[in-house]
Amino acid sequence: MINYFIDKYALKVKKVTKKGNLTILETESEKFVFKQADIKIYNYLLSRGFDYYPMIIDYHDNIIMFKYIANIDYDKSEK
Repeated sequence: MINYFIDKYALKVKKVTKKGNLTILETESEKFVFKQADIKIYNYLLSRGFDYYPMIIDYHDNIIMFKYIANIDYDKSEK
């Protein structure tokens, strides 16, 4: 499933974690999230000006590779 991305980017995998329908891949320098979804949905959202989702790095077939976001800091009033 995610072997395509591991080979393409020559990632040195340190840890793989499965959370529901997400796969989190940890390397020495950063983390990536893989989700099975249709890229057309994200293309549509982007065309409508909605860009409040993690940065898409790449996609292949129905797997999308996102940049991992550890934590988002915001005020309690915004919550």
